[in-house]
Amino acid sequence: MPDPIDIAVGSKLAEIRKKRGLTQTDLSKEVGLTFQQIQKYEKGHNRISAGKLLRFAKSLNVRVESFFPNNGNLEQSAEEVSREKRELAHAFQSMDRQSQSTFLNIVHSLAHLEDSTSV
Repeated sequence: MPDPIDIAVGSKLAEIRKKRGLTQTDLSKEVGLTFQQIQKYEKGHNRISAGKLLRFAKSLNVRVESFFPNNGNLEQSAEEVSREKRELAHAFQSMDRQSQSTFLNIVHSLAHLEDSTSV
């Protein structure tokens, strides 16, 4: 299971990349990685090393601190991600099976749409 801090940092990477009008493929070429690796970083599935974080900062023309939500307060950011996950899980559990199935189909469709637009 991805670490909440890795998810928060990856989410900021995606946010900054999108604000710059770059696709995952664009950024991957800038830093010498595959777009799949960028995808894993942005989703928090892989931890970004300090060296790669510095490369991202230089490519995106931001300070390294920009990747850390709440001015670097990672514990608070991790708590926010965890809170959001709990809220999502609670809402999902309160649904009937048909609604859960529909919800999952929507989430998978959105994830697929995000993946296809980032190529």
